[in-house]
Amino acid sequence: MKNKPNLYELKASEESERIWQSYYDYRTQYAKVLARPVSYSNWKDLKKAKKGWLSRKGYNMYLLELEDKLIGSFELFVDFNQQDEGYVYLYPHFLNPENLNENTLSLAVEESLKFAPFLKHLFIESKHGRYDAVSEFLEPVYTRYVESFELKVQEANTERMEEWLKVAERFPNFRLEFYDIIPDDLLEEFARLFTQLLHDMPSISPSDDLNILPASIKERQENGQKNGYGAHRYLLFNEYNELIGKTNVAYNSNPKSMHQFMTGIAEKYRGLGLAKWLKAAMFFKLKEIAPQLESIYTETQVDNIGSRVISEKMGYKKTGFFKTFLVSKEELIKKRIK
Repeated sequence: MKNKPNLYELKASEESERIWQSYYDYRTQYAKVLARPVSYSNWKDLKKAKKGWLSRKGYNMYLLELEDKLIGSFELFVDFNQQDEGYVYLYPHFLNPENLNENTLSLAVEESLKFAPFLKHLFIESKHGRYDAVSEFLEPVYTRYVESFELKVQEANTERMEEWLKVAERFPNFRLEFYDIIPDDLLEEFARLFTQLLHDMPSISPSDDLNILPASIKERQENGQKNGYGAHRYLLFNEYNELIGKTNVAYNSNPKSMHQFMTGIAEKYRGLGLAKWLKAAMFFKLKEIAPQLESIYTETQVDNIGSRVISEKMGYKKTGFFKTFLVSKEELIKKRIK
């Protein structure tokens, strides 16, 4: 096979400055191509953050080299909440699209099959259409479409969000609580609400069955504390002290950029403006605790009209879209290259 790249698995034990510097340089250059902020200020910050992920069971990362030159990377991840369904995720986030071809994809497929013997379906993400060529080499059984948005903090519609905060006046017995770490006595209730919200969303595939476990949340929080990443959360409680809503913003070592995700309200309380209250409260809290923050990113499934409307009213601008392809194990085996 001509021009077949070499594959290098990046491990938590990797201490080579050359490898980490090379990976950091590549990511920095690629971020400029995408006109996106650089997530880490230097290779040491990148190493610290990635080592936390690489230490986790169910996460592998690979560097691709061609003629001694780094041409990209991809990640494999399995959520053990979904192991029974055989779901594995492939993220080619930092692979130049022109290097996505039969050779690189065959390496990714082979590693996926070795990585998780229980694999039944492989999810492959394509942001902004960069990896849509996946469907030229592999035939997906399902495709999910998601839009991406960016909010420039200085351009946010603060007047509108200040109005949204007044929703609290209609619910004097409801309260918001801010957390960086979900305490142990809330983990079970938080996981239960999170799971319900995921089940209420349009599925990523017709057979989706997502379940969030308290132990998984605790593990992620502990890893984040050690390695400089995590999530800010606002939780909403009703007059009976029941958790009925949540919103999250993920952060890492880059103080200028954060990622808003998974805002949701329990079904009984929807349509009351509570999601707007949550998002507005989070925005103003971030301005208070993160003065260097410049941009907040989020994604919304194309059929989640309510979420998209709220984001646009806040001042979010659409920056693109991405797809997630669901590929069966049978298709991977059929297309694997010996």
